[in-house]
Amino acid sequence: MNIFKLISTPTLFALTIFSLVLITACENPASDDEHEHIEPAGLQLKYNGEVLFEYADGTLTERKHMHLHVGEEYLFKVELIGEHGEHIHGDQFGNDYFLDWEIENEEVLQIHQHQEDGPWSFHVTGVAEGESKVQLMLMHGSKDHAHPHLQTPPVEAEEAIELHIEGENGSTHQHS
Repeated sequence: MNIFKLISTPTLFALTIFSLVLITACENPASDDEHEHIEPAGLQLKYNGEVLFEYADGTLTERKHMHLHVGEEYLFKVELIGEHGEHIHGDQFGNDYFLDWEIENEEVLQIHQHQEDGPWSFHVTGVAEGESKVQLMLMHGSKDHAHPHLQTPPVEAEEAIELHIEGENGSTHQHS
């Protein structure tokens, strides 16, 4: 008995198309921008290569105070870390991952990015004397429909990242 005579031509055609779609979908990624889903466990906020803040396992595990000055601009870098403390390179993330932030008081400091510094760096500018807390977030998705994959403590929290802005013409001062 011939099996092809038992299956109608439209059914055989549908099974062939379904099989091709299934095989093709498993072998080819949906897009070139698709990367393995990475879940960092924390991040380090660095200035001039020195870790000022490290956030891991839900808490700030390292915190150094850095006094910034009105009218000055400072370049910070974020490095993402894995669950075992290893650094996760930014190129492991697709173009749909980006940094975002919330600033407690934009009258004291402002944050902005320059494309030439890359997606994991940003500038802080001291606007006026005072203090302001900042929450950093690793976002995933489009700018309009993104969700956070990692967040430092919110600006309302006592343990949030806090930056101090001093008057003009001073030098930065760090203390632990």
